[in-house]
Amino acid sequence: MSELSKSVKKLRKVTDQIFDQLEEHSSRLDRLETAKKGDDKAKVDIEMRLRNLEIRFRSSQGEKHVNLAREYGLSEGRISQIASGD
Repeated sequence: MSELSKSVKKLRKVTDQIFDQLEEHSSRLDRLETAKKGDDKAKVDIEMRLRNLEIRFRSSQGEKHVNLAREYGLSEGRISQIASGD
């Protein structure tokens, strides 16, 4: 396999991962928007609390805030606040 073919294959894999993450975030956003429209703030609160617990745990396991911020669509500063319990 040529170097170009290897590079293309690697780029496709990365692109597929990015699109999978976008789809996941889109689904999560749709659920949050639906919950807001349905005046079901408890669902939104639970989702946010779960997200924050995930972030705290993963941060405590040594994951970099920049990677968590990218994955959750938040700023690094917000990830730091969540990770520290603020």
